[in-house]
Amino acid sequence: MIKRKKNKGFTLIELLVVVAIIGILASVGVVAYNGYTQSAKKGASKSNHNSVKKWVQNELQKCNIGESKAMEGNLDCDTNKSDADEIIKAVVASLGASDDFSNPYAPATNAISSGAKSGNCDTDDRGVIHLSNSSGVKIETCTAKYEDAKNTNLLTNTVNVE
Repeated sequence: MIKRKKNKGFTLIELLVVVAIIGILASVGVVAYNGYTQSAKKGASKSNHNSVKKWVQNELQKCNIGESKAMEGNLDCDTNKSDADEIIKAVVASLGASDDFSNPYAPATNAISSGAKSGNCDTDDRGVIHLSNSSGVKIETCTAKYEDAKNTNLLTNTVNVE
């Protein structure tokens, strides 16, 4: 009697089923990962916006308590503390090249810009903090693409200048 050698291994069908399952899991993972990264970029934009707003307020407070210079020496409190345009120049000079405020959507670009924001959040300025003169220092940031008529992804604050 001849003994037949039993081959141990997987059939082609078994291998195809495993590959299909791995493909489905990978596609679900990619979609979830994209959602997480978009959420993180939006959160980083909000954080940058709030940090710049608070920094400007704190630096202007230095002028109010008697300091002669603020904003890392870029603002002369004696002559320019009530000039919004000079304050904007000082903010851009102090924070414009800072590594602390990188644009989460385009890390190679500057996150701080002087001048009013143009258009809605569909433009490529997502994550950029716009500083403009509007009865004070107006700070605007698109945190994500435009989603609805209310433009809920646009943060706007104005720091009053006395």
